[in-house]
Amino acid sequence: MDIRINCDDFPVLTRYFRKDVPPFRVCITWLINNKCNYRCSYCQNDFKEPDGFRVLEPEEWFLAWKRIYDNYGTVAVQLTGGEPTINPRFFEVLKEISKMHHIEIQTNLSWAPSELIRNIPPQRVSRMGASFHQEFDDIVIFLKKMCELKDAGYKVEITYVAYPPFLKDGEKYLGMANEAGIPFSVLSFQGEYQNKRYPENYSEDEIKFLKRLNLSIGNYAEAMAKWDVEHKVIVDKPEESEDILRICRMGQMYAWVLPNGNAFRCCKSPVSLGNIIEGTFNLLEGPEICRLKNCICWRSMVVGEEERWSNRWPGTKEKAQD
Repeated sequence: MDIRINCDDFPVLTRYFRKDVPPFRVCITWLINNKCNYRCSYCQNDFKEPDGFRVLEPEEWFLAWKRIYDNYGTVAVQLTGGEPTINPRFFEVLKEISKMHHIEIQTNLSWAPSELIRNIPPQRVSRMGASFHQEFDDIVIFLKKMCELKDAGYKVEITYVAYPPFLKDGEKYLGMANEAGIPFSVLSFQGEYQNKRYPENYSEDEIKFLKRLNLSIGNYAEAMAKWDVEHKVIVDKPEESEDILRICRMGQMYAWVLPNGNAFRCCKSPVSLGNIIEGTFNLLEGPEICRLKNCICWRSMVVGEEERWSNRWPGTKEKAQD
């Protein structure tokens, strides 16, 4: 089967396109795999694929995302893992999917930038987020790759995990990224270090340091820093939020998809939306009550709080017209 397609084959299906509902474009996070070519000290991945996982052939990938296009028009697809690019023929398949959908890639950038440049035009990539891992990468080589992508027209950003023993290095890396003109976000460590759980056990000084680093680069990082602080507070005082039920558009305008194709309302929700590979995937028809206790997701689509989250998603009204 020849999976090469022509963009003219895919007119915008405004009847199905949820362009009038915040965030004005359906967003889907797809965990392509749970495997990685790195073994970072702070990684919580157990490198085990879920039941039913199999490596898809390019034709199967194409058909899964073609069905989503037919039902919902162009969506924003965030590709992550594991390391998504280690999947066989990743860039070949991505080239075809990007003709229907807008792409965001979360990667460790262990590959040559030319792979992306020769396959996918920058206007089809809403964001190329690369995580810098100092145990496996040299910052100079890493920044050279990022600059190559930036010069080719891609919107690039660097993320760095605030693992307690590495936290002190964040300021140096931030300075080097600033010199290169590339946004740099410091993300909270999620896990255990020296018998302490994080981010709950960041000290006040560490939280201030994280916030200072992140506030230097704008709204995206400011929201992440705010999430860190709120997470610490809500874990310390969970009784303040245990009975809060909120109406949320997660599941209506967003889906979380696992390597076996199973889709859920969000990364914490047990609410199933079907399977994208088997063709049973369906978004919710409208916003529904979130029954998760202590949910403080910084991008949760709570109805009535659009000013907080709508610009955190790649779906402005201007982008949603294509």
